[in-house]
Formats: sequence, structure tokens, C-alpha cells
Amino acid sequence: MEELHYKVSVQELRERGYTFQKLFARNYKCYWKDLEATHSIWCWVAGKTIEIKDLYCRSKLVLDYFLRHKDNESMWFKGAMFPDYKYLHTRFNRKTGEIITREEIIEKVKPKTYEEMFNAVHKPVKDWEELVFHYDIWLGIADEVKFLTKSKEIT
Repeated sequence: MEELHYKVSVQELRERGYTFQKLFARNYKCYWKDLEATHSIWCWVAGKTIEIKDLYCRSKLVLDYFLRHKDNESMWFKGAMFPDYKYLHTRFNRKTGEIITREEIIEKVKPKTYEEMFNAVHKPVKDWEELVFHYDIWLGIADEVKFLTKSKEIT
């Protein structure tokens, strides 16, 4: 899978609020920054690769998916209590990189009860993991990656 690579200097990382960390198991060096409580970006010195959250080499694939669908309002759910809060519930296949939405899962399973629907969407399935896109958080991630990669293509 294609990876994201940062092009900024270590000084720019520090100025942007990244914290240096040395992981002693293999002497890995990285800079990391928390964007939200559950989302962080790791810039690994070896290879100058970028890791979003805990997606490892799948970071670019998942970011590209978000960027392709961020303007498709019909895909995004809004909470009843928080109408400005948008999210997209998906499943991600760790082996193939396929990402499917909650609606695609329901269409395949055709559940007859709420329990069947809930299990289809939330129950763990081999090689698949839940991936929830919180719109505002992922917009922030996209902006940060745009800065790190000095990319004009990320919008």
C-alpha cells in the first residue's frame, strides 16, 4: 500500500507542536501530535512516513477515502442531539483495503430486526475493523497532512 511521506523539517514539526519520542525496542524515532482525544499523527524519522491514528501503512488509503467522500452530504449522518456533528460509519478490510459503509453492509445482510442490523454493523468480523469518520476531526487531519506533505492536491 502506498504511504504518506512528510516533507517538512524537524524544526517545522517542533514549531507545529509535534513532540519527539524515541521508542527503545528498535530505537525508532518519531514526532507525534494529538489532534483529538482519539486521533493522533505520527511522523516516523526513518522513511519520513506519516501514520494517522493507528492505521499504519493504510493511512493514505483511508485519508483518500475521506477526501473522495467528504463533500457527499448524503453519506454523512447528523446526530439528533448535535445537528452540526457529522460522521460516517464504515468497515475497513485490513487485508484488501476495501472500505464499505454501514448502508452497504445493511444492503448485503438485509436484516429483519434491529438486533440483526446492529450485529451486522457492529459485531467483529474476521479481517474487518470498524472505522468511524468524524467529519471535523478528519478535516483537521487532512489539513495537517496537507501541511506535512506540502501537497496542493489535498483539499
